[in-house]
Amino acid sequence: MVSFEWVSGQVRARDPRVKGEKMGKGKAGKSKTVCSCCGVTEADIKRAIADGATTYKQVKKATGAGSKCGDCKDDVKKIIKRELAKMSEPEDKGDAVKKEEPSKKKDRFKFELEPLEGEFTVCKVQDPSAIDLSVPFTFVAKTDTELSLVCPTGKVPAETVAREDGWRALRVAGILEFSLIGVLEAITHDLAKRGVSCFAVSTYDTDYVLVKSEDFDRVFAEE
Repeated sequence: MVSFEWVSGQVRARDPRVKGEKMGKGKAGKSKTVCSCCGVTEADIKRAIADGATTYKQVKKATGAGSKCGDCKDDVKKIIKRELAKMSEPEDKGDAVKKEEPSKKKDRFKFELEPLEGEFTVCKVQDPSAIDLSVPFTFVAKTDTELSLVCPTGKVPAETVAREDGWRALRVAGILEFSLIGVLEAITHDLAKRGVSCFAVSTYDTDYVLVKSEDFDRVFAEE
C-alpha cells in the first residue's frame, strides 16, 4: 500500500508552488532537487548556509531537507562541506567582480561568534586538585611537560607556575560537526586582517577563540 506520506512527498517534489516552503523563499527553477520528500533544492541549502547554517542539523531545521526519509543526508552534508570550504577561501582583492556593494556586505565572520562575560586567565598549575571543574568555561590540558588551565580570572587557583591575565573569550555558536573544514581558518583570517592575535580552545561541540582584552573591541569594529 502506498502511504500518504510518500504521496505527499512526491507532490511536494513536483509542485513548484510548494518548493522551498520551509525556507519561505523557494522558487521554481533549474536548481537540482536534493530532498525530493520536501522539495528542497540545492539553492535552498546554499541560501541556508549563507544565512548562517553551518551544520546538517541547522540546514535541516532551516530547509526541512532530510526531515522525512533521510536518504538525502549524505548529499546535504557534501553541499555543506563544499560551500563552507568556498566561504573560507580568502577573497581575491584584485578581482573587481567579486567585490560586494556596501549594502550587500555580509557579516565578516562566516560563523557567529558569541562573546562570553568577564575576563579569562591562561596559566600553568602543578596541583590538578586545585582546579575547580564546577566553574563553567574551564579548559584543562595536560601533556608530558605541563598542566595548563584557561578559566575565568576570578577562579584561578591560588598557586600557579605561570599566568597571563587579560583575555576575553568568544564561542563559535552552534554545534560544529567534525567533518567541517576551515572553521578556525576563516575566523583567524578575519582577526589577522585587524591585527588581532588569538589562540583557540576546542571542545567536543564547538571552538572558542580568546583575544586580549585591549583588542576585543576591534574584533567587531567596522573595517
